[in-house]
Amino acid sequence: MYSIDAVTPGDRFSSTVRINLRSTGLHPSVGELDLGEWRSEQEQLDRESVLNSASAFVDQLRVARRSDDGAAYGVLLEVAPEFLKDFTRKDGLAIERYYRDALTRAGDVRSDRPTIPILGSLFARTNVRRFAEVLQYALRATDRPSSVLWLSPMLSRWGSTRALPELLRHLKASLRRNSNDDPDGASPTTVCLVAGRPDGHLDKAFDQMAISDAPRFPPALEVLLIPKVAAVVSVHAPILEQLGLPVPLGIMSFDQRVVTRVQDYLSSRCSTYVHNLQSAPAIFSDLAHVDTSE
Repeated sequence: MYSIDAVTPGDRFSSTVRINLRSTGLHPSVGELDLGEWRSEQEQLDRESVLNSASAFVDQLRVARRSDDGAAYGVLLEVAPEFLKDFTRKDGLAIERYYRDALTRAGDVRSDRPTIPILGSLFARTNVRRFAEVLQYALRATDRPSSVLWLSPMLSRWGSTRALPELLRHLKASLRRNSNDDPDGASPTTVCLVAGRPDGHLDKAFDQMAISDAPRFPPALEVLLIPKVAAVVSVHAPILEQLGLPVPLGIMSFDQRVVTRVQDYLSSRCSTYVHNLQSAPAIFSDLAHVDTSE
C-alpha cells in the first residue's frame, strides 16, 4: 500500500495472494514459489513482507517421510491389487517406479480403463477434469448414494483452496442430476472425516464433519468415496526426498471391485469418529458393516 498521507489501521484491507508451486519430474517434492499470477516480478520486489509470508507458508507445507507411510501405500495395494500388480514387491509398493509410470502415462479415462493413476492434488485442474470423466462413466448405471465420504490426510492446510467447495458443489449437482430415483431430490450429504479439531475452511465446505481423536487410518492417506459409484485413494508423502512437499500419488477408479474394497476399508475403521447421532445412520447408510452406535 502506498500513500502520501498517514494510514490508520482502520483503513487497511486484506486481499488474496495466489501462490503457485512448480516442481519438476526429477524433483517433485522440491517446489519453487511462483507469485506471477499475483504481481509482476518487479512489483514483488517492492513487497518484501508478502514474499516472506509466502515463503513461510510454503515451509509449513513441507513434511518428512514417516515410518507409517508404507501402511498408506499398502492401502493402495489392498484396494487395487489388479491394477498395481506390476508395481508390487515383497516389501510393498514400488513407489518410485509407480511414480514415474504415473508421471508419463496419459491417464485418460475410458470405459475399458476404469482405474487410472492419479498424481498430484485432486484439486489440480487436470485431475478435476479426469474426476469429472470418471463420474460420467460411473453414473451411467447406478443409484444416487445418500452420502459422500472424504477422509482428509493429516496435513497442514489440506483443502485450503477455493477448488474444494467448487468440487463438492459440482459433485453434488452431478449426483442429483444423474439420479435414477428423483433428479430433483435432495443432494447427498458430504462428510469429511478428520483427525482432531477441523480447520474452519473444512467446516464451511462440507455438510457434516466426523471427528476422531484416535483415527485408525495412516496419516498420509486421503480417500474420496462415493459409495457404489467411484473412489479416489492417494498418499501424501515426499517422493525421492526425505524432506519436502508431499506429492499425492494413488488411483482413481469406478471399477466396482475397487469401490467395494474402499467401502469395506473405510467401514471397518470409521467407528471411532464422533458425529451427529441423529444423522449418523443416514451418513453411513451406504457403507456395509458400520457400527454407528458410538
